[in-house]
Amino acid sequence: MIEGMPLPATDDPLDREFWSKARDGKLVVQACGDCGTSRFPPRPMCPHCQSENVTWRDDPGTATIWSFATPRPPLLPAFEAITPYITVIGALDSDPMIRIAGMAVTGADDAFTGLTAEDVEIGQPLTIHFQTVSPDCALPVWRLGPRI
Repeated sequence: MIEGMPLPATDDPLDREFWSKARDGKLVVQACGDCGTSRFPPRPMCPHCQSENVTWRDDPGTATIWSFATPRPPLLPAFEAITPYITVIGALDSDPMIRIAGMAVTGADDAFTGLTAEDVEIGQPLTIHFQTVSPDCALPVWRLGPRI
């Protein structure tokens, strides 16, 4: 864990299901219970049909890099210790309109450090994992697949 890292509230009824499943290492995506449209981040109402009927779908968590950045200097002082690091926006393979931000990690130890912009490219495959950072919070991180 990164000392001093700001963490999201995980008890908000709007996205509690996402954070609960994340703690179990699973990705779920909110969807409209009426028209079926997936959406992320979670919202109280479907932006397409205005239904408040909410469902959650399991997702395999495979994606491709839609965008990435190497923040320099780090956006917050807490991230100085892991510089350089890469933040990624992954477009889910199941629905490329769903894009999830997370840090890129390396290897089985999910280390944030050591990656540079030369290690990643737009369109590169990703797999989402969840790194436990507190007893009630696991954050999405992206493991890089082979470069295309």
